[in-house]
Amino acid sequence: MADPGIQVANYTILLNGTELSAELTGAIEGVTLEEEINLPAMFTLKFNIVDFANGNWRGIDLDTFKPGDSVKIKMGMDTPKDMMTGEIAALDLSFGEHSVMEIRGFDKLYRLKFGTQRRSFKDMKDSDIAASLASECGLSAQADDTRTVHPYLFQNNLSNYDFLLERAKRIGYEMLNDDKTFFFRKSQEDKAPATTLEYGLDLDRLSLQLKMLLEGSEIEIRGWDIKKKSDISGKA
Repeated sequence: MADPGIQVANYTILLNGTELSAELTGAIEGVTLEEEINLPAMFTLKFNIVDFANGNWRGIDLDTFKPGDSVKIKMGMDTPKDMMTGEIAALDLSFGEHSVMEIRGFDKLYRLKFGTQRRSFKDMKDSDIAASLASECGLSAQADDTRTVHPYLFQNNLSNYDFLLERAKRIGYEMLNDDKTFFFRKSQEDKAPATTLEYGLDLDRLSLQLKMLLEGSEIEIRGWDIKKKSDISGKA
């Protein structure tokens, strides 16, 4: 009988709402999730495409996996918990001594990156605009009220994602997505940590990077006066 005190890392993959078969799950060599504020979360599944039992390939016919398919990934110790739900965006196949397929996809925040728009918004708050653009992409929105009503804002040949990211940076907001819900909220940088992880106990590996931000003591802006045909400059 297994020791109930031992925790085992585990994962579950659901494809279009159905858990992968034992055969396909056994062929998965790696599951990677990448999540960062203001960016679409990304998943990668590394899949062995050689079916040794039948001397054939598997999963490469676009019947098993295809772009646009829904993928839900659960991870955890003993009992997996929902980590993300996304859509397959690319299938990368490599044939050789070790033939594999990498299945890559993103959460639904990436839908806001499709296409660009030139349009204006009149007498609207940023939070209302965020909810409207999320709805266009089939997402519901939870947007913290931004209060300020703007008489006029222009989306100048930008994707919905880039436009909202620009607005978020101006007002100290951040964007993220959870399944079909888009969040446009006040930055959480000043909040207390949600959890504490200890190297050697909770983390097997840890990489740190320190960078120096270059800040000047003075900025200068230059322009051109078309009437006087002379330089315009200002310092602050």
